[in-house]
Order: sequence, then structure tokens, then C-alpha cells
Amino acid sequence: MSFYDDASLVFLPSGGAGKDTKAYSIKPTNGDGDFTFSRGANLAGTRVDSNGLIEKGRENLLLQSNQFDTTWGTSRTDVTPNQSGYDGSTDAWLLEADVAGSSANINQAVSISGVTTASIYAKEGTTNWFRFSVNDSGVNSRAWFDLSDSGDVGSTAGNIIDAKRESVGNGWYRCSITFNATAANLFLFIANADNSISYSVGDNIYIQDAQTEIGLVPTEYIESGASKGKAGLLENEPRFDYSGGASCPSLLLEPSRSNEIGYSEYFEGWTPQGSPTITSNYGTSPEGLQNSSRLIYTTDSDYIETSVTNTSGVFTLYAKGTGNLILTDSGANASSTTALTSSYQRIQLYFSTNTTTLQIKTDSSGLDAEVYAAQFENATYKTSYIPNHSGGSVTRDADITSVTSVSDLIGQTEGTIYCEFEYNGAADTGVYNRLIGLGTGVSQNRIVLAKNNTTAELVAFAVTGGTTQVFQAISGTSIIGHHKVAISYKANEYKVYLDGELEFTDTSASVPATTDVYVGTAEDGTTGNELGGVVKQSIIFKEVLSEDDCKALTTI
Repeated sequence: MSFYDDASLVFLPSGGAGKDTKAYSIKPTNGDGDFTFSRGANLAGTRVDSNGLIEKGRENLLLQSNQFDTTWGTSRTDVTPNQSGYDGSTDAWLLEADVAGSSANINQAVSISGVTTASIYAKEGTTNWFRFSVNDSGVNSRAWFDLSDSGDVGSTAGNIIDAKRESVGNGWYRCSITFNATAANLFLFIANADNSISYSVGDNIYIQDAQTEIGLVPTEYIESGASKGKAGLLENEPRFDYSGGASCPSLLLEPSRSNEIGYSEYFEGWTPQGSPTITSNYGTSPEGLQNSSRLIYTTDSDYIETSVTNTSGVFTLYAKGTGNLILTDSGANASSTTALTSSYQRIQLYFSTNTTTLQIKTDSSGLDAEVYAAQFENATYKTSYIPNHSGGSVTRDADITSVTSVSDLIGQTEGTIYCEFEYNGAADTGVYNRLIGLGTGVSQNRIVLAKNNTTAELVAFAVTGGTTQVFQAISGTSIIGHHKVAISYKANEYKVYLDGELEFTDTSASVPATTDVYVGTAEDGTTGNELGGVVKQSIIFKEVLSEDDCKALTTI
């Protein structure tokens, strides 16, 4: 038989697509079968994109990022639009000192906390110097930039982590400062020398496309208007993931998790012990940007550490280089030693007892490593990377996906539901990690395939009118890793299949009326039971498939 032809709904991440809040089905094609997707209003989720790089959500925290006569304040300066820009447009602005005095600047109120990068495109006019700064509690973290052809970054002061000047051609430079601060204003001062904000009336430079963003490096410019500009992996965008070098994506569905490491990429924010050398923005990370950090330890007494909440959990880190890298904690509750290579690997260590201080160490062999994306989750297994530059913890909300009010696509008296998935977790106590289910948004009517809450065994259950019809943990099975499952149902005949085998039959159950399809998500509308892995495909049939067909459909 043709499973596609006989199916009423087909969800195939590798053949479909999506956008913010939607994961498209490939059947039906009119949109009726498209899944609604949500992960809450945050940019903490990541995925591995088609290039094998970690992709984040990005946000330009500035408003009117290239409209300098709007939400920007001016002091002893004037701005003139329609100047020739770095990108061949006429979108640049002339910023000119027009009143005698001191501190000629343009500025914008911001709300900044943590590791942040501010950038702007600039070109010399009658003067070639400017100062870029934030007023972080009176410190005024700042850097000067010389825009002449032979110029570079000048003096820096305050909480500056990094300052860069990158040529983009035709005398234009993208100038950026990275700092760890809490600040309420961003300033650009006209200057006529390094380490000075002196100027003469008429001194001017050209500016275009300002951006302020969380993180250690400037990323591709995002235009903003009356609200912040956003790009990359958006809040409620389905995470089509290409992990492991996959040529086709799967849909990543994970529970809510928090990264308890306050500086997951800024290792200079950790506490050094001994005499380690730490260099931020040293090399190319798994994100494809120059934001890895270099750690050099010459003895086994050199290491760095950071505090986390007093919990058990899993500690992960991307690393490459030479030497043995040791993940451990101050109480020596657990330890793992990894011989580094020239390629990044994600190292992990599980703590079954509570820990408060995580450490990156080495042995007598020493260490020369590039590291990125440290993460500590209060859980038994790792999930995808959660960027954290806050100094505290950052939470990624759960992935929730469903298509509702589609009773016409669901067999109401009989049917078959199928899912191919990869479960990355373990036997989480108390959690029925969902694979696929039919429901109504409440618990009274549903058909479900899931992981048993105390083991990794497959479990099937059905509820009609609040009365449990089927509840069976299938002994001897395991859903850890890559599997295919199906359940066929009609009155007094439920059959469950796993990887080409009929595993369970029930001959006394009724069939509930259902309206919604849930993939990797609880069918009663609750959170906390998400898959913890990826879905490769899901198919709904409005009739019972034969035993042979179900075995063929679920064979790996």
C-alpha cells in the first residue's frame, strides 16, 4: 500500500517547512494539518542548522537602529540623513558637532545587563576619532576608534571585554565594543584624539546601522524600528535540527530547562585558580563565529570554576585542542577526563549528588583548549545549548506542538497513529515523555504512546470519558535512541507496534472521540512531559492498518 496516499495527515520535517508558530504538514496541503508551535516569549532556544552550526535567536536591543533623528538623543550635535552608506545605499547619516562646549554625542536609552556587544558602521569625515561607551553605574565602559585608513582601536577603559574595528570597504568600518555591565544609556561621542572627547564645531563623521545585542561578538545587522529587531531562531519557531551531520532535519522537541552557568561563553567571568590564561573571542566556535575562548593551563593547579545552584545535574561543554580536559566539581562528586582533538566534541558529566562549584581542570599533561557553550542543567540528560550571558540562570521554555480542531482528519471509530522519533533522554522518574497522541486538550479523552514514567519502556494508554481503557507498560522494550512506533485502534482491538514487532494487544477497550493531534507533547494541554528528542515523521490514518502494514511501517 501507499502509506502517503492512505494517510489523512502526514508531518515530515525533512519534506515540510515552518515559520514562527507553524510547522507545516505535507498532507493535507491546504494548511488544515499544520501544527501550531510554541516555546514561549524568549530567545533561549538553539538548533543545529543545515551547515552544522549552532543557530541562536538574535535581537537588536536598540530602537530605530538607523533613524538617528527619532528615539536617539543629541547633545551639541546634529544628524543629516541620505548620505552614501557602506552598503551602496544612501542610508548613512552625517553626525556633526554644531555647538561649542564638550561631550558632543548622540545617545539612546537602553536596558542592558550582562555580556553585551554594541556596534555601528562608521567612516571618517572632518575628524577620524569617536568614542563608543555605556554608562554602567558611573564606570563608563568605553573605547576610542580611529577611522583613518591607518587607524585602529584606541584606548579602552571600564568593563570592556573586547573592542574591534573591521573594514567593510570604501573607508567604512564596523566598530564594536563588548562589555559586561548593567547600563541605561549608549553613547557615541565625536572626538579629535584618542582618550579624549574634545572636538571643534563642525567636526563630523558618518554613521549607519547601530546594533546592541547579547553576546560576545557583533552578528549580522538587524534593522529595528519602533520595536526591537529580531532574526535567527525566533521565539516560537519550530526547531528543525540537523545534529550529527544529518542531511535532512528532524523536529527538536524538548522540555523546559535552565542553564545555571551564568557565563556560558564568557570564561573570563569564571573564577581563575592558579595561573590560567583565558582569551575571549579567540577562535571559531561551533556557532561559526569568532567567540570561542582559549584556555591555557601549564600545570594541574591551573583551572577555572563557577558557582551553580545546589543541585544534581548534567554539565556539558564544547571543547577542542590538546591535552586532557577534566570536568569536575569542588567536592569531587564526579569527574570525567577527555583527551582533546582538533575537532569540537560536546563533553558531558552527570552529577547524581548535589554540587555547587563546577570546574574545568587538567592533569599534568597541561591544556591548550578552545571552549564554548558551558551548560549545567538540573536533569539526568543533556538537551540543546541554552546561551547565558546574564550572570544568573536562563530558562528555555518547553516545545509545544499540536494541530487542533481536526476531528475530520482523525479516525473517530478506528484508526492508526504512527511516529518515528529519537529519544535522547533516560528513565526520568515521574515523566511520561510523549511520542504521539490524540486528545481534546483535557485528560478525559485521549489515545497516547509515551515512555513509562519510571523506566524507558514504551507505554500505551487510552481514556474514554475519564475512564481508563488501556494502560500498559510494555515490558522489555526501550525507547532510548531511534525508534518507530504505531498504535492501531477500534472498539475492543488496540494493537501497539515497536520497530516492526507487535508488542501488545488489548481486546476490551472503547475508542474516545478526539479532535487534536499532539506530537512530542502532552495531549491534555499540560507541560512537563515533552519528548526530549526529535521527531522524524508522524502519520495519521483514519482506518486500522493491517498487522503486516503496521509491521512494515514501523520496521527500522
